[in-house]
Amino acid sequence: MLVSLISAKGSPGVTTAAAALASVGAEQRASSGWHQGVDLAELDPAGGDVEPLTGVTGESGLLRAAGDLRVDSLAAYAVEAPAGVRALLAPTSPSEAASTVMAALDDWGPVLSTVAGFVIADIGRWERVHPAAGRLAGSDLVVTLCRPDARGVEHLRHVVADVWALVRPTPVVVVTVGAQPYGLREVAAALGVFPAGSLAWDPRGVAALWAEQAGPRRIRRWPSSSLARSARQVLAALVGVVERETVT
Repeated sequence: MLVSLISAKGSPGVTTAAAALASVGAEQRASSGWHQGVDLAELDPAGGDVEPLTGVTGESGLLRAAGDLRVDSLAAYAVEAPAGVRALLAPTSPSEAASTVMAALDDWGPVLSTVAGFVIADIGRWERVHPAAGRLAGSDLVVTLCRPDARGVEHLRHVVADVWALVRPTPVVVVTVGAQPYGLREVAAALGVFPAGSLAWDPRGVAALWAEQAGPRRIRRWPSSSLARSARQVLAALVGVVERETVT
């Protein structure tokens, strides 16, 4: 199942939201015995952020996967970043990231969507006019992310209209980061999409998520954080949306 996260101008970090959802998805992958081992894919042509946030270094897994885009080989190009998450990391250079995404533009989504379990794609800020706008193809669900304030909703409203035109009948939902000043249902009604949930505004949880060492302190702090708890609820709601769409 491929869940793609996008944002609009002025929105909160998609990478942190994607990593939080991928982390709780990885918990389910581990408990279910899935071995294909890809939880997160950076498909942001503006460049990857996971490497500088975690301190992981090395050749871009996304770059290597672009030349061998088969579901049974993806795990070989994934690294653990953040802790517990198997991630395909994009190059940090915007020009290199854009060329890597474009190299297999029509294939990323269809291949990633066949991985067992959940793959969260960090699409980044989405613009209809960008040459890589089509990277949403193959998604089972598109999640639009925003702060629940007037500016965040207004910027996202124009993006939602364009995304609907591109991906229909793939479902499009909204997830908010924080719960003020507007409620989730108010935001969803303004955008005309399904309200999938809210991620907690939790700086301590963010710090625990991106902690470089997966030591005992990190293991205690991240799973019990407000961000992790809210991410589990949001992921369950996202899976429910896809399952309902599949049945209908």
